[in-house]
Amino acid sequence: MLNLRNQTVTTFGYDTVGTTSYSFNSMGYRGTDFVETRPIILLGGTITFGLGIDYADTFGQLIQQQTNMPVYNFAWGAYAHTNHEQLEFLKQLLEVLDPKLVIWQINNLNRKRINGQVSFNNSHNDAVDMYHDFWQQAQPILEQVPHCLLHWDEVDYGVDFAHCLIYNTYHVDNSIVTNSNTFGAKSHKLIALKILKDINDKRI
Repeated sequence: MLNLRNQTVTTFGYDTVGTTSYSFNSMGYRGTDFVETRPIILLGGTITFGLGIDYADTFGQLIQQQTNMPVYNFAWGAYAHTNHEQLEFLKQLLEVLDPKLVIWQINNLNRKRINGQVSFNNSHNDAVDMYHDFWQQAQPILEQVPHCLLHWDEVDYGVDFAHCLIYNTYHVDNSIVTNSNTFGAKSHKLIALKILKDINDKRI
């Protein structure tokens, strides 16, 4: 993403269809440059990034349209990063921003970086242990900032996701026909509606 800063491309990651426009700002994130210090910030992976759909149709942009609050998409559109890495990134963001809300798509649990590479070949118990370690570190940080958490994972690890606003729901269409893990415009709209209700309930 950093290599694509200030550029617009029509293929990115595993979207090779060529019909979606991806514009990256001067920092390499999808969207326009960040100028506000009290935005809503998005963290996550390809779903939050909006792989395969126009930026205006992503749930982050739909929320911005309805709230008139700046929404900055810090999601990583590249496959294979861990929740621990996202947590370290959030710590860095909170050093320079005072977000009104953090919307965080927690990634699949079975990811562990070993010698610079992300391993997906981890046991069920390892995945659960990694998540519990991540959540133990994330909780005190999230207590300091309004947030809502999202998570989609086809594997059931028996982990309690009661703290998530959305868990394995609202996936009703695909943005890339050949990839069932992608989320289309209808899914993003449903996600936005759920988060907007949460924003209103929290009076953000």
